[in-house]
Formats: sequence, structure tokens, C-alpha cells
Amino acid sequence: MKTCFWNLIGAVAALALSFSVASASPSKRYDATTKTCRSLTQENDLEGYKVFRRVCKECHNLTGEDGRFLYSESKGGNAWNRVFAEKYPKCAKTGAWDKLSLEDQLKLNDFLVRTGADAYDPHDAKDCG
Repeated sequence: MKTCFWNLIGAVAALALSFSVASASPSKRYDATTKTCRSLTQENDLEGYKVFRRVCKECHNLTGEDGRFLYSESKGGNAWNRVFAEKYPKCAKTGAWDKLSLEDQLKLNDFLVRTGADAYDPHDAKDCG
């Protein structure tokens, strides 16, 4: 019964993710780490979401030691870019950055920028249904 429930939750989350990714505004972002302009794609968003669940949620969950729940809308796109450019100190102390390859960091940052707090603009023609 629990497995069925979690499968249902996973399916709903995937559906919500695909909707939010499809309606996200930014299509490019400047990456300060690599000093390149990155095109934001749905494939990278999905991979970034997987990295977010695997690495970030390990500590940033409702029962985490620091008590800091984290989700993609916790910060706007520019703030997420700063977190990655500066290798956020709290996560550096725990060694979380060391668990991520550069490619995983880029995909994770892409995902967080596309789904961050300021990604959806109801007054932008790209975001209206």
C-alpha cells in the first residue's frame, strides 16, 4: 500500500514538474562558474530535478538536522546563480558540493533557475496559457 502511495505521489510530482518546466520563462542563463551562456532545456531540467532530489534533499528536508527545508522556489534565479557561483558555505562544510560533478552542478542550477521563485511571470506573453 505504501509503495502504491509513493508511486502515485511520484507520478503527480512528475506531472507538476513537467507543467512548471514547460511554463517557465527563462530560456538562457549566464553561468559564472564556466563563464558561458547556457540554453535551458527540459532534458537538463529533468536531470537537474533528479540531482536536487538525490543530493540537496539529503539535508534540506523537513526532518533535516539544520531544519532548513529547501525547494526550487526558495530563491529566485539570480539568487540560485549566486549560490552556485559562491559554492554556498553551509553546503561546502558538509561536503555536498564535492558530491556533484560540474555537469551535475550545471544541470541542477539550470533546473533551479527555470523553476525558481521568479520564473513564472503572469504578465509575460510567454507564460500565459
